[in-house]
Amino acid sequence: MSSPLSFMAGISLGITITTCILLNFHEQYKFIVDKKKKKIETTTLCEPAKDCLELQQEQFSRIETYFGPEGFQNLRHAFVIVIGLGGVGSHAAQMLARSGVKKLRLIDFDNVTLSSLNRHAVATREDVGTPKVVATAKHLHKIVPSCEIESVVEMFQENTIARHLNIDNQAERPTYVIDAIDDVKTKSCLLAGAVQHGLRVITATGAGGKADPTRICIGSLTDATQGKLYSMNI
Repeated sequence: MSSPLSFMAGISLGITITTCILLNFHEQYKFIVDKKKKKIETTTLCEPAKDCLELQQEQFSRIETYFGPEGFQNLRHAFVIVIGLGGVGSHAAQMLARSGVKKLRLIDFDNVTLSSLNRHAVATREDVGTPKVVATAKHLHKIVPSCEIESVVEMFQENTIARHLNIDNQAERPTYVIDAIDDVKTKSCLLAGAVQHGLRVITATGAGGKADPTRICIGSLTDATQGKLYSMNI
């Protein structure tokens, strides 16, 4: 059972991950986004045309002020894949959507449970028993109707890397991949695949049972000194 402090550590980790991505949008990038989707459940609940430009401009006005017009446009054209929609990934996805990232792919095979409501960013009791990615997409669309969200109700595995990360399609390669997986073997598989194919990945090394969010550090995985994962040759 998660303690309140452990819960706060998880939230802090999710927000920290998002901050790492957002800070990089001070740099200038160009991204190509193709809307074709294969074997992915898409939950677009509101057509962009119904979310008028004036509303979007007002909603993201503070974000654009911070990043500047060009930086904000880079942010709007980013494509981020979030793998693992628990206490860390759901908060990261929520903050990315609220910050204006226009395209997200959410990957998780698990369902919302009563015991996960203490740490999930947006799920409610009404969502118990439904896939985490579907519940997250539903709530995020209420906040940011124009966000394009792909809900992938599947377990990330070695044989799904190419499809989940768009390895073979240069035009659809993600701007960033967020690793919020809590299984060491699966996490290792993702990180190895991302490094092999030159993808930018931000990994959350775990906040379960941790009670001090002030000790969260940002750095390379090679900087870590404890845990089975960090001693692996990824």
